[in-house]
Amino acid sequence: MAKSSKLPDVNDDPFCELRIYRVAAGRALDMEARVQGDLRTLFPRHGIHPLACWSTLVSPVSPAFIYLSPWANMNQRSASWAGFYSDPDWAEVRTRTNGPGELVESYEVMFVRAIVPWAGQAEACAFSELIIQNCAIGKTLAVTAELKEHAVPILTGEGARVHGIFDMMSGRPLPALAFLLAWDSLDQRSATLGRLDERSQANRALGSPVLLERAEQHLIRHLPVDWA
Repeated sequence: MAKSSKLPDVNDDPFCELRIYRVAAGRALDMEARVQGDLRTLFPRHGIHPLACWSTLVSPVSPAFIYLSPWANMNQRSASWAGFYSDPDWAEVRTRTNGPGELVESYEVMFVRAIVPWAGQAEACAFSELIIQNCAIGKTLAVTAELKEHAVPILTGEGARVHGIFDMMSGRPLPALAFLLAWDSLDQRSATLGRLDERSQANRALGSPVLLERAEQHLIRHLPVDWA
């Protein structure tokens, strides 16, 4: 049975919030305009400071908008979102930017904690990627060791940029990880992920337990926002 979803306690260490917004068909540019325009000032007004945000290029939920925000604790998060949703300026922005229909069809909220801390957005990369990877039950320590000792060196050795790797605490069947990576080309991505797969196959051949299972992959484009 999968590990149950658990919200972080109010006194826990800092965590991040990963959000995926499914955008109405044909309205990706409208979503980007809302973020780069009105939300650019509304979010910081209420203490919401995304580390980075992206639009999807190839994804099971395209078109979609994704962003990652840090929080000191759950109390801070709850107060910030309560202030945002009660702000009359947000009500006006939502109505105006929705236009003829809802801009956002649905959204997911995932709470994550860093295994490999956020290292910043690579501005010069061709594209980025969000990978949500299921993990084997009861293998948390082994997965963490594998990531730090082998997966990250393989990724960085091939020139990939690791924005961050996060342990998922809620929002998906657990245990799971969220990888945020940046690539220079599709060929680089294919070769690097191929090396990771070769290591997994070699471990299986030696009788090692399977640590990482099926993955959900989103190819994404960084959306620059000058947060006020």
